[in-house]
Amino acid sequence: MNPFLKKEIRSLLPSFLAVLVLAATMPWFFNDPDFAWGFLPVLLFFGMIMVGVDCFGREFHAGTFPLLLAQPVERKRLWRTKLGVLAAAAVLIFIGYFASCEWRMHRVITDPNSVWHYNMKMFRDDFRGSMWASAVVTFVAMAGGLWTTLLFRQVATAFWITFLVPAGLGVLAILCLPSEMPNAAAAITFTIIGLAYSLAGFWLARKLFYRAQDVAWTGAVISFSRWKYFEGRTNDLAQRRRRAPLAALIRKEFALHSIALMGAGILLGLHLVVFIVRALYFDSHRNSTLTAISDFYWTLWLVMPLVIGCMAMAEERKLGVIDGQLCLPASRRRQFMVKFIPTMVFGIFLGGFAPILLETGAASIGNPDEVFINTMHQGGGLDWFEIAIIMIAGGFAVAGFFASSLARNFLQALSIAIIVIVGTVLSDLEINWLDRVHSKVFGVVLWHAVLPIALGTLIMPITLIWLSYTNFSRFQETNRMWRRNIRGVLCGLAVVFVSSTLIYHRAWECFESAEPTHGAARLSLSDPSKMNQCVNGGLTVRTPDGKIWVDYINMDTGGRYRTYGFGSQTVLFVHLLLNPMPRSQGPGQFLEGSNWSQALAEYDKMVGLKIDGTFWVQDESNRLIQVGIDTDWQAIGSYGQVNSPL
Repeated sequence: MNPFLKKEIRSLLPSFLAVLVLAATMPWFFNDPDFAWGFLPVLLFFGMIMVGVDCFGREFHAGTFPLLLAQPVERKRLWRTKLGVLAAAAVLIFIGYFASCEWRMHRVITDPNSVWHYNMKMFRDDFRGSMWASAVVTFVAMAGGLWTTLLFRQVATAFWITFLVPAGLGVLAILCLPSEMPNAAAAITFTIIGLAYSLAGFWLARKLFYRAQDVAWTGAVISFSRWKYFEGRTNDLAQRRRRAPLAALIRKEFALHSIALMGAGILLGLHLVVFIVRALYFDSHRNSTLTAISDFYWTLWLVMPLVIGCMAMAEERKLGVIDGQLCLPASRRRQFMVKFIPTMVFGIFLGGFAPILLETGAASIGNPDEVFINTMHQGGGLDWFEIAIIMIAGGFAVAGFFASSLARNFLQALSIAIIVIVGTVLSDLEINWLDRVHSKVFGVVLWHAVLPIALGTLIMPITLIWLSYTNFSRFQETNRMWRRNIRGVLCGLAVVFVSSTLIYHRAWECFESAEPTHGAARLSLSDPSKMNQCVNGGLTVRTPDGKIWVDYINMDTGGRYRTYGFGSQTVLFVHLLLNPMPRSQGPGQFLEGSNWSQALAEYDKMVGLKIDGTFWVQDESNRLIQVGIDTDWQAIGSYGQVNSPL
């Protein structure tokens, strides 16, 4: 094989593998079909941007682009080799993505209990539309990654421009399209716009590469971290210097994230334009393709925490300033906190609070998003879905920050962060699968699924933050560092599973004192009290003397939050942590009389049998009246009834 071709494959391999894993696994992250087919093209677009930018971005990171231009090889051959490797990587990624989506579709439409089974025609149409959109965004991301990297020669800037320009073109197209355009015509229009942008991007990238020189067109690094107001005060500040090390470090972090903050500002402007278009157009034409684009536009904000976290340390290593920073007269603990706190604040606010505030504000003025309108809290405050978005944003920021502590540049950090996120989601799915099949070890159930998920949410972020601090303090690009991080992650997982097992089996009771001496028996085992509990929470307890206690128990396990798919388990275990105990909803009292043999409480009705074999039903005034005159009733039952002695 040609050595140059080997070099291109080796340089593109890390990002290719990371995006391939993401593309092959992300169809299995979702349970809701509308959310899945609308969100998958967004994720694929984000992944393909990495591959497109990495084609030339790694050359600029390593400083080998001038050497590439100096090779005794025609630039036409260099361009064809790079473009061929990039096209092959994109084809393989899309094949894996399409095969995974097709397998996922086949699994769910053959399941009679799946919600996707009841309207397969609509499901197949949405699937075809999603695959077509995924193919278009693949071309758009590749073309954008090529021309932006060759134009700016800065990976972070090229990433944001590649991400924001198609979004801006989409919003501009929505403004120009007529309000009564059918779905098919709108899809064709967006396809033409995307392909035209892709062709123009490939042509511009080819032109820039053929005419490339050693120095970029700007001649310097693009920075948006300074204003003219501060530039005017530079001389005055130099004459009267003040020692403010903490303020200087914080200002440096703002300068580091200036590109991301600029991208957030542009994204905010585009989001406001979407609100205007939604108010002027979508109210009269709700079921259009443009409406679907509008409803999922808020998901672009979830890219912010991941990108901000990946830039925290990797960009400084790429610029070669991290070693000098560690020599400053400030403790490494303080420097680490100055990096970590702004990263989390920016990531959580821009990735979690920003879309929530924007969409809830739009809903308050009668311009809601269809995804949010069905999940908003009716009584005010934050809904569980919104809490899940904030937690996901925080998790993305932590994953990106940890990946940044391991990588030497932005693209490496993104690849590592994607692997961490995919591994976390797959672990979540595996734990839930093991819980559904009631897996046992030597005949013993180890835990309930909510325990390792809840404990992992508390323990694993702490583990990743500690490992990030260790990597920041003692960064060495050796196998020893990777072994230390792998051991740390495995130890964190071991703590999660062991603690889940111990809590599930109440291991601390082995060290507690024995029970005190029992008094005289108050219940006879020959005629014990019996409890009947129904699925809806109705509870009846019959005592040996024929009395029956009736109550309704609210076993709120957050079942209505299981259908979100992406982040559903986050919502579930947070709900269980905040509401761990069942609650009585009344009446909590004995039935009249002491000659009852059995009673059941179902929803707002109650039925019972007396010892004489008569059947009684609750009427509208909540009183039990006899039904008929039969005296040969034997038993009553209900779906999901649980009978057990106390």
